[in-house]
Amino acid sequence: MDLVHILAAEVGAAMPTGGQSPVSNIVSLHSPKNSNVANFPLSTSSSKIDDLIIQVDNLIDQDLQRSELEDIIPQLAQKFNRYSGDVWSTTAFRVNQKSSLFA
Repeated sequence: MDLVHILAAEVGAAMPTGGQSPVSNIVSLHSPKNSNVANFPLSTSSSKIDDLIIQVDNLIDQDLQRSELEDIIPQLAQKFNRYSGDVWSTTAFRVNQKSSLFA
């Protein structure tokens, strides 16, 4: 038995036979009855992202010092279930967006 067959048996995927396309096996691999992986809905809805952007814009408008932002950004990230780096990136992006509007 070759490695592909061993791996397929391990994950519960059927191997293509005859004229069957390997793509049809990919679809069957991801069907709920054959998959060991649970499908989860996206954790952030667009309204949550919009709320995060509004809060980031409010921080920018307050013209806070970086030290103040270093205290606030991790709290904001936790509130919206995001990484601090993501919120920092969003903040930098919004600052650049706003400054390009006024340039």
